[in-house]
Amino acid sequence: MLTVPISKFADMGFCELKLVHSLIDGARPRFRPCVAEGTRQHALSAREDAKKPYKEVSEKELLDSLRDEKTSVELPSESVRVRFEHRGTVFSGRIDKLMKEGRKVFVVDLKFGRGGGAFAGKYECQLLSYCKALRDGEVRFKGGGKGLAVFSGMELYYVIAEGGLHAGEPVPFEEARLLPRLRRFDALMRGEFERRELACGEPGKCALCEFGHLCTHRAF
Repeated sequence: MLTVPISKFADMGFCELKLVHSLIDGARPRFRPCVAEGTRQHALSAREDAKKPYKEVSEKELLDSLRDEKTSVELPSESVRVRFEHRGTVFSGRIDKLMKEGRKVFVVDLKFGRGGGAFAGKYECQLLSYCKALRDGEVRFKGGGKGLAVFSGMELYYVIAEGGLHAGEPVPFEEARLLPRLRRFDALMRGEFERRELACGEPGKCALCEFGHLCTHRAF
């Protein structure tokens, strides 16, 4: 069974050819300083977050608290991994930050540098997938513990936090917005495309693309 990082949906949202280069061609992306800086900033943010006085609880206490519609819970950064299956493909990923306030559950995605801004829309499918995994799939917690459909029946939202600080408005999870993207992913993996049809045709995107040196359909 094919396992795909949920983060690959951001590539698909940016330009579908990025997904083809990565998953079908197996090509390696070109190093970009802004990507490396984003990785560094994520690590720094996680270290700062780890300084908070989080309470240690047992697996049962944690799951009971998360499933309780009256509790508020904040989990340490990068401590939650999720996965769900769709038509023979397993999608897995790690959530930057997970918070719960009563029946509302928030997936907080941290973006640094060029991670958000004009191209923030490319993350929609990725963030919707995290929400689906929380509701229907498997959730694993750092240090041990896991559960299935832990947040079933909860209200799920995603939030993009620019620079790790300024959060945008919470966006509610709607599976109807995700399913067409999953079907599109299936079609791409079956090879139902012509590469020239997948090219974004946007010079601004092509200038930032990690696969621009390989792409024969690059816009200038």
